[in-house]
Amino acid sequence: MQKKNVKGYIGLFLGLASIILILAACFFPMTKLTGFGLDGKMSFFGTPNVIMIWSAIGCAVFAIIFGAMSKKDADKKGPRKPGVIIGIICIILGLLASLVVGFMTSVTEFINSEGETGMIAELINDNKDVQKTMDDLLRAMQKAAGVEEKGFPKYSENNESSKTAADETSDNTEASVNTAE
Repeated sequence: MQKKNVKGYIGLFLGLASIILILAACFFPMTKLTGFGLDGKMSFFGTPNVIMIWSAIGCAVFAIIFGAMSKKDADKKGPRKPGVIIGIICIILGLLASLVVGFMTSVTEFINSEGETGMIAELINDNKDVQKTMDDLLRAMQKAAGVEEKGFPKYSENNESSKTAADETSDNTEASVNTAE
């Protein structure tokens, strides 16, 4: 009776665990949104998703290591290459997913801090286009959660102040035209 290649099986199972962790991190938002009136009625990507992605990358690295170690035991029966192949694929997918999930986590941080902290808060300070995009995103999330659609308050304030300033400018222009006549 031939002995089993335990290292090969460990590499294979670690590769499969890596696949499961990547899928779970990418498709199951785990952090409740509490800002902008959402009050936990909706979940989005957060720290648990990031932890799962990096755990998947760690499993993929160990899958490669155990798969490579199993090649030394050529006389034993069991998988040798699958752990290495799955591990390499999962490292690439995990790194790409970490970028996407990381960005989504910054959206969660922005919403939960009411737009006060985070990468997105710094990005949108002076950029009206990004403020409008965040306002649209917040309104869509609020609609999906079934709460009042208030949007991004800073964007609404900027629009009202710019409309007021535009109205004052047009009033001043009309007044100067009337006095010139």
